[in-house]
Amino acid sequence: MAKAPAAAAAATPSPADSAAAPASAAPAPAPASADKPAEGQPAPAESATILGAVGTPAPAPAAGAEPPKPAEGIQPVDWRAEIAKDNKDMSAFLKRYSTPEALATAAFNSDKKLSSKIKPGLPDDATSEQRAAYLKDAGIPEALEDYVKTALSNGDGGLILGEQERAPLDGFLKMAHDKAYPPEFARMATEAYIETIGAQAAEMAEKDANTKQETLQTLQMEWKGDYKANLNAANAWLARFPAEVQQVLNTARDADGVFLLHRADVLKSISQMARELDPSSTVVVGGAGPANSQSIEARIKEIEDGQKTQEGLRAYYKDQKLQDEYKGLLAWREAHKAA
Repeated sequence: MAKAPAAAAAATPSPADSAAAPASAAPAPAPASADKPAEGQPAPAESATILGAVGTPAPAPAAGAEPPKPAEGIQPVDWRAEIAKDNKDMSAFLKRYSTPEALATAAFNSDKKLSSKIKPGLPDDATSEQRAAYLKDAGIPEALEDYVKTALSNGDGGLILGEQERAPLDGFLKMAHDKAYPPEFARMATEAYIETIGAQAAEMAEKDANTKQETLQTLQMEWKGDYKANLNAANAWLARFPAEVQQVLNTARDADGVFLLHRADVLKSISQMARELDPSSTVVVGGAGPANSQSIEARIKEIEDGQKTQEGLRAYYKDQKLQDEYKGLLAWREAHKAA
């Protein structure tokens, strides 16, 4: 019987023993079912990625709710359209890049690469030695004549412009050489000049042809039967001048760029003046050109023969222009006989 308390004591741990022995771990709770939340707990929100759960349609927004705004840092889907607008070529170009950042990076690298190839220009205060070294390094001819030949070469030993045609560009070519511009630049500028001048010349030629046709139609309507005679008179007046003066008059233009001799008012004035100075100028011999004494006599005879019949005489007295022509021809004949 004496051993019972000892056994009880042995069963009761001492304070020292309790401190030394580790506390027993609490039992782990049973895992919750993946398909069913723990009793009394709310269902967790459904996990979603940027693309959404595979096979699971995105929930429809509540009625009247505003569409969600893109997260900060995420560009709208149509950033290319916002940049390109209606430019189809630019839109196609932007499709090469997946993001605006990729576009900006490509543009930066391209600009950096291009900048590395650009050489500094020749300083305005460069010495002759510095200029010579710069021209040699850049492959620019030192002599102006060689520079022009290089810039305007047609590939066959000649130039794309003749000496006279190049005259308006001489000042530009000298400036381009003084500034040490590459010959390629001078050539491009010259070709642009040629293209512009050619277009202007073609436009002017078309305008001249239209103006001439309109003037002739106007004169035909106004002069009627005297059309050829009046033009002949104007030509006879022009033929009085030396060839150099005729060239000046034939190429003279007014402030609107119209040939003076394509203007109806000018031709009418010349024709009237020619009639007053020389009635024989209205006689048409072979279509045009100043008349001679034989053509004058032939025209006088033609008018007089027309008066030999009663019908022809009545027609003569009814035609004031014919009477004035006849009187002028007689006056011309008398004046030249006296001479």
